[in-house]
Amino acid sequence: MILIFAILYTALAFSDFVSSTVLTVTGTGIISAYTKNKSKHEHKNFNTQNKTGTTSIPADFAEIAISVDFVAKNALSAQKQTSTTANKVLKALGFVNASKIITSSVSLSANYDNSNNPSLLTGFTSSIGISFRTTPSKAGDAIDTCISTGADSIQSISFIASDENNTAAGNKATYEAIQNAISEATAVSSQLKLCVAKIKSINLTNLQAPPIPFSFSLATEAVGAKVSSTPIQPGALTVSASVDLVFELADC
Repeated sequence: MILIFAILYTALAFSDFVSSTVLTVTGTGIISAYTKNKSKHEHKNFNTQNKTGTTSIPADFAEIAISVDFVAKNALSAQKQTSTTANKVLKALGFVNASKIITSSVSLSANYDNSNNPSLLTGFTSSIGISFRTTPSKAGDAIDTCISTGADSIQSISFIASDENNTAAGNKATYEAIQNAISEATAVSSQLKLCVAKIKSINLTNLQAPPIPFSFSLATEAVGAKVSSTPIQPGALTVSASVDLVFELADC
């Protein structure tokens, strides 16, 4: 980020200005002009709109959510069996390099046979959701461990970067976006036989890498086929930044 602001400071310090005619040139080629009194030099505004920069980073973590479900004739039996199995899953996760293990949800619902009138109560479904974090290389083993100890479904898998890597990538993307804006302003000023005098306004948008969801059809097929390790391969995460800059152009 220090490097980014050094670039901005250098651009801001190009030269002082006294304006008579202000010419606004947008990125789409729209031009407008007006005249001020008591001017010595001609100055123009150039607006670089929505210049972007992007960079890719590897995933540091896999966030996985699973659930344990059980159906029984009465609510107590359903809840007891689900709790017993969920505790086994939680204990097993401690052996597969899992972290941030939490119970994300607990639910109990009645089941009815609606073919009868009135509907007939047939039992209860108890469900406990568990979420945890592990490394991408350990994600397959973690899923297999959950299934082998009683988990019934994989709710979601997503890949994320660490806060430190997200921040570094955001700075790099922002630097690239600013460089793109400066390059465009320099090219336009050269065509107009002018020089970039200063940056008048800056609007930055830094977008962190969103989690990448993983399609776990492969995971389901692998577990069903009793493969030794569910294949999990994360893709790269993309961090982007957008910048709108208004430059002042002046006589060289």
